[in-house]
Amino acid sequence: MVVVFDVDGTLIGGEEQDWPSFENAIHEVFGFFPDRGFWDSMEEVTGRSILRKASEVAGLEFNSKLEQKTRSLYLKNLRKAAPFKNTVFQPKPGAVEIINLLKQTPVFDVAVATGDFKESSQFKLASAGLDLRGVAYASSSDAELRKDIITMAVERVGGNIVDAIYVGDGVWDLRACRQLDIPFIGTGINMDRLRKAGAEFLVDDLRPSTILPILSSIVG
Repeated sequence: MVVVFDVDGTLIGGEEQDWPSFENAIHEVFGFFPDRGFWDSMEEVTGRSILRKASEVAGLEFNSKLEQKTRSLYLKNLRKAAPFKNTVFQPKPGAVEIINLLKQTPVFDVAVATGDFKESSQFKLASAGLDLRGVAYASSSDAELRKDIITMAVERVGGNIVDAIYVGDGVWDLRACRQLDIPFIGTGINMDRLRKAGAEFLVDDLRPSTILPILSSIVG
């Protein structure tokens, strides 16, 4: 069984600096700040899908040059926001412990699938002091759709998507899991939204004592 973790809001915090860093990059490249209407129109929330939508709003043709420019500015903004380790971006309670424990458990493999881009998500993880060396990893640098990113992460650990469990914090994570027909465990600050969306499994944090019983019940 492969346990796949989202990054932002799931393994690490810091969203209050993360989103403004991305939105400021979008403003500089596309000439507008994403408002509530923009975000509410997004069914697919990944870095690449957001930039595709930004191109549409700005009346531009989406291409790799626009994407790379925005990604570079986003990373630059993140580095300004978090110049020191363990300040803005920190591991969520239990994140380090559960990753290390699952890596040592024969029943489970571990992978990471994030809707963020590779360089920005890895900067945040490193800034949080979360060591994921040796963990299979996929991001929006690899694919645009979250379900494809999750599938790619599972395949990179040598698993099959039918044997995967995804842990995330967004309704879009739940939606992707339904598309893939795999179990979803919700966590983070959006628990009420996830509950209203029909998430079956919810955990307050990633401490082994909290999440292991859920994983065990899913595995059976």
